[in-house]
Amino acid sequence: PDYMPSKLFLSYNNTPRWHRTKLVTELQRNNLLDDGYVSLHNINKHHFEQAQLGEEYSDAIDTLSKKLPLEIDNLNERNVHIAFPDNLDINHHRDSHFSLVTETIYQSDDKPLRDGGTDYVRGGIFFTEKTYKPFWFKQPLIVCAVPEFLVYMRKLGWQTFHPFIDESYDDVLDKDERQKMIFKQIEILCNKSLEEIHDWYWSIEKILMHNYYHFYGKWIKSQRDKLLGN
Repeated sequence: PDYMPSKLFLSYNNTPRWHRTKLVTELQRNNLLDDGYVSLHNINKHHFEQAQLGEEYSDAIDTLSKKLPLEIDNLNERNVHIAFPDNLDINHHRDSHFSLVTETIYQSDDKPLRDGGTDYVRGGIFFTEKTYKPFWFKQPLIVCAVPEFLVYMRKLGWQTFHPFIDESYDDVLDKDERQKMIFKQIEILCNKSLEEIHDWYWSIEKILMHNYYHFYGKWIKSQRDKLLGN
């Protein structure tokens, strides 16, 4: 951005999943929730239980529960499908420095999901609009997703942000350890002053521009060709 955004990060979490619940609770526990635009909808007490949070999270759960739902994106007011940006997306990305992406699928092993869901891809990678919208808006991102998600994105031609963000979390198979490492990177960025993170943003401008042009110049065309059978 060529101006100073008021928030450090943006994180959309419309559908509750255990990894999203845990991450947002961690933001509350570390007093970082107010530093970003964060949504967390449709959540009930059992979602916290499914996240298997320890006793040390009890105060954060109590505080967060009183704030729920966290609403920044009313899907009923959107002018276009969620896969495409509207004015709400533009405003949120423009007024934040980086995206904290909590993808639909976080677990890649064959163990039952903590929330009883069926959203997993064994041995595969799946990404949604949550991941490509930051590329669209020239924004860096930290991704809470399956292992080697960033490896896959690089194979598709995107550039990721190591060493500006330590992305070694992408190699970790253990679900809880991976999220600890992800949160560490969030803390590092959130501990910067607005001026420091503004300078940090401009230091990765070449990566941001590459992803922006890759999105418009190659990615959209390749997806259109697939749909048309070209």
